Amino acid sequence: MIIIEKLEKIFGNRKLFENLNITFFEKGLYGITGESGTGKTTLLNLISSIDNDYYGNITINGYN
Repeated sequence: MIIIEKLEKIFGNRKLFENLNITFFEKGLYGITGESGTGKTTLLNLISSIDNDYYGNITINGYN
């Protein structure tokens, strides 16, 4: 399970996420859609720990 709580990400002088809360359960298919530049790839980079520059909590299977 992936739990995202109060996620905030600033990219340059622009806030991509502010107080974002999402829970991805163990089973399921999820799609992330949106216009170009809205933070889809950035969200995936944060979840995969490629990008560690953020505020808030990302918990994956009990590990922060």
